[in-house]
Amino acid sequence: MIEELQYVNTENYPSGIYKITSIATGHYYYGSSKNLRARRGSHASALNCNSHQNKYMQNIYNKYRNRLWLYEVIEYVEPKRELLEVVEQNYIDKHIGRDLCMNLNPRAYGRPNTINMQLSGAPTNIEIKKKQEKNRLDNHI
Repeated sequence: MIEELQYVNTENYPSGIYKITSIATGHYYYGSSKNLRARRGSHASALNCNSHQNKYMQNIYNKYRNRLWLYEVIEYVEPKRELLEVVEQNYIDKHIGRDLCMNLNPRAYGRPNTINMQLSGAPTNIEIKKKQEKNRLDNHI
């Protein structure tokens, strides 16, 4: 079940950046939406139906279903896609590839385009997962 934390700041906009965290494992995911309340519901519904697009998040959810999941608004942003994309990208850039980060797409919006990612030098999902696994192994030694 995804539970809502108190909002971090005053709700000026119904849109912004959110973070979903598994309390059982500490794994987290950043996203953005023009409608935060609806997005929270769509994540919860997809996880409950075992149909979430982020299979990493879905696997953790399935394993620790009875544990608490937190949905928190990190930052309210004016409901303009360009603004949301820039702000979300900043969070993704800071966290993607870290051990507990469940974001698999290095881009804030859309599905990763492997050709464009390779040309831009951005890591692919496979490279990100390999780095996360290496970090986990290094931290346990």
